Amino acid sequence: IPFFTTPSFVQRLRGIAEVLSRNEYELVIYPVNSRSQETSYLETLPLRSTLDGLIIVSQAFDNTIAQRLLSNDLETVLIEFYHSHFSTVEIDDVSGGYMATNYLIKKGYKKIAFIGGQIKPEFGHNPILKRMEGYQKALNEHNLKLPEEYVNEYAFDPGIVLKNLVKNGLPLAFFAATDLQAISLIKQARILGLRVPEDIAIVGFDDIDVADSFGLTTVHQPLDESGKIATNLLLSRLTESSQPIQHIRLPLKVIERETA
Repeated sequence: IPFFTTPSFVQRLRGIAEVLSRNEYELVIYPVNSRSQETSYLETLPLRSTLDGLIIVSQAFDNTIAQRLLSNDLETVLIEFYHSHFSTVEIDDVSGGYMATNYLIKKGYKKIAFIGGQIKPEFGHNPILKRMEGYQKALNEHNLKLPEEYVNEYAFDPGIVLKNLVKNGLPLAFFAATDLQAISLIKQARILGLRVPEDIAIVGFDDIDVADSFGLTTVHQPLDESGKIATNLLLSRLTESSQPIQHIRLPLKVIERETA
């Protein structure tokens, strides 16, 4: 599990733990903080006889690692990464980005900025680019062309982007690829004396627990549910290895609150 303190991962973990608590298996967490650690885990965990099964969250790997997992008969389920030889639980990030942007377009916004992740990840699966792809797809379908400054794949401080774009006039809308970035925008808007959503509209992505507290309009993905489903898939294979591999894509929807 990467980014152990990130709310979205905590919610997935909550779903995993809830299912395991009703069974006889013990949950062991291997947090990943670097590429070398990621590589080490993926190379060595399949060799550990004490492990019954493995759930890999948001980690991409090549066929060499896949073969190692398969050859050592370690039952494995993937969350947020697809591989044909393992059961997977995913969402369509492109569709989610499109959904968020199209929602703002239907609200009448023409100037819609994109705020991606805070920093570019050095390892693991990165959904930001796919969410940005969905954003650009929606803009293209409506013939909305925006300057490069409106598209920020990564923004360590979303407030700086907000300050710069406000100069181009209001109203203005933002699609933030994570709720954490969206919440940063809300806080900065308040500091600048901007009204949300009257001056700027903000849509996030994930629907983490605190999103409701901020009145954040966001794309909901079933975080807890993804953990539960992945764990049940794993347990079914541990109980009966002839159970087929399954690839599950969970639905997304816009949760309309006060920010847009």
